[in-house]
Amino acid sequence: MKIGIFGGSFNPIHKMHEDMAVGILKEFGLDKVIFVPTGDKYNKRDLLDVKKRYHMVSLVCSKYKEFEVSDYEVRNGNRYTYQTLNYFSEIYKDAEIYFIMGADSLVDFENWKKIDVILRNYKLLVVGRCNICLDEVTDKYIEYKNNIMLSNVKTAIVSSTFIRELLRLGNRKEVSCFLDVDVLDYIKKNGLYL
Repeated sequence: MKIGIFGGSFNPIHKMHEDMAVGILKEFGLDKVIFVPTGDKYNKRDLLDVKKRYHMVSLVCSKYKEFEVSDYEVRNGNRYTYQTLNYFSEIYKDAEIYFIMGADSLVDFENWKKIDVILRNYKLLVVGRCNICLDEVTDKYIEYKNNIMLSNVKTAIVSSTFIRELLRLGNRKEVSCFLDVDVLDYIKKNGLYL
């Protein structure tokens, strides 16, 4: 079994996240993608309560039989990626565990905790961004180059920060093209990101 772990703040989850997961699932023949929203102590500006972020991710995951959402970081507070991956490798002992990330995260990867543990034990599935030269970034990890797999998945360039700004400005029509319809409905009903 091949399982992709997709961690993030998902603040909110948007169609680029969804497109990344669908594309990676197909391209690398994964059996499952598990979304793992970060806990409330994650050091990010304007971070919405984790229960609300978890609920929005579950709305998207419910539409795909290969997707699920985990409350591991919800229950356990701030966890480092290596701890999360180790947790899933214990749960799925016979599975290959992959970590899904964007190229922007790989650029900052050297600042993460215990990257040697991650690179030695897991494979990274990296989705590119048009302004990042991945060859230069992966050259830093030449010893583990076989564990860094570059994806051909193409996604729209959009960020949660941009979406939150559109929501604050009350631009619901424009933001609807970036969000799942049920996620947008949940945001509207609960007056989030105002």
